[in-house]
Amino acid sequence: METAAGLARFTRGVHMREITLLAVIAAVAPSPVRAEPPQQTAVTTEEKLTKLAAPCSLQTFVNLPNNPTEDDLLAYRPNDMYVTCADEMDALVKTREPVDDRLLQMAENGATLPERYRSAWVLIHRRNEKVVPILEKMTKSSVVEERFLAWSAYTHSIRDGCLKPPGSFDVAINHYQNEKNRHVRSLGAYFLGACKAKEAIPLLTAAMKDDLDLSAVEALGEIGDPQPVPALIERAKKETWNRHTYYRALGQIGSPEAVDYLIECLDDNFFAVEALFETRSPKALPAIEKHLERLQAQKEPNESDLATAQVCVLRLKHADPREHLFALAEDQKQSGKMRTEALDALRHYDRKPFADRLLKLYRAERDDWMRMFLIRLLRDLPGEDITEAMIDQALADGKDVYRFSHVDLVAALNQRLGTSFRRIGPMVDHLRRVREPKDR
Repeated sequence: METAAGLARFTRGVHMREITLLAVIAAVAPSPVRAEPPQQTAVTTEEKLTKLAAPCSLQTFVNLPNNPTEDDLLAYRPNDMYVTCADEMDALVKTREPVDDRLLQMAENGATLPERYRSAWVLIHRRNEKVVPILEKMTKSSVVEERFLAWSAYTHSIRDGCLKPPGSFDVAINHYQNEKNRHVRSLGAYFLGACKAKEAIPLLTAAMKDDLDLSAVEALGEIGDPQPVPALIERAKKETWNRHTYYRALGQIGSPEAVDYLIECLDDNFFAVEALFETRSPKALPAIEKHLERLQAQKEPNESDLATAQVCVLRLKHADPREHLFALAEDQKQSGKMRTEALDALRHYDRKPFADRLLKLYRAERDDWMRMFLIRLLRDLPGEDITEAMIDQALADGKDVYRFSHVDLVAALNQRLGTSFRRIGPMVDHLRRVREPKDR
């Protein structure tokens, strides 16, 4: 339990690019500062469409096992399909040219899986509902990879609001009952959860006993109906490694029985605190305040537990907790956990009135982990000074040293400058070319 919680503490708040999810396209917002685009040959729409059929090689990931099986590689395939054709896919999503009929033809009849999948992906992000029958056909393919890609795309199209949930869940329920591949079956559970398919609750509840990857538990939490709460609590009591997943599901449901159980578990780890906070129950604030007092009375309380409890109390206690959260984030005497927890909480509130304070904090901050959270808060805020500060960081960091903040920094600069770089190196080269004439 401690090891699982420790891993989750490390990754919590980090918007990792979920490898089983589709890459979500960020809209390019207009900015007062717009760098000159990199010099490149114009690519026609026809060339972009043709590129969708390009072979998709396996990308290199550090966490692959030494001798990965085909099943091990499945989870990476949505990401592989995107990153090997990202610029073309993004451009086709945004184009105003009439490409939908051609894309539908390619998605339906394409000679290769990359062509069919990428065409369907573009149609999804163009919010074209005509792609749904094609996705359903792909979910029934005899090829495991195609079924995986189809369910992944369909699930995230629902979560992202690109497509509407189907009127009937018969296809998805039948798939979940009969799918033999465990990875594809898990995506079926996630799909039912994303659609909030109450019809699937008995099936998902029964599946928990064999649910090695906890997809049924997560789906039940996302559906949010109180029917499975007794079963979830029963399984949570027996769980030692992934109890936090059950806490999260119970917090999403938030029934009186779920709330009472989470209160009993507050001293287990911070996931129970977060889950209780998510219920917004009247019982949550007094219970978490007492928990916080117990932590503060300890000689050496766990920093993550303390930070989570403190921030949850502030958010429950104040209708507008922004000033209190900023005070924590700006206080250099606070632990790094406390400061990042406060910053992460601020993403749930309007940050425009605090833009100057955020920028001042970002410019002064030297801790890269902290800067990563600040970049996320600043990314969507207008202002040339914000863009310039991000450019300054990119140029100061250079391209030879990996830093945690660079993924967010490149994404933010792409959004603000209208560029489409994937890594810090090419971004820095571009910024140097743009800046050079100014510095002469």
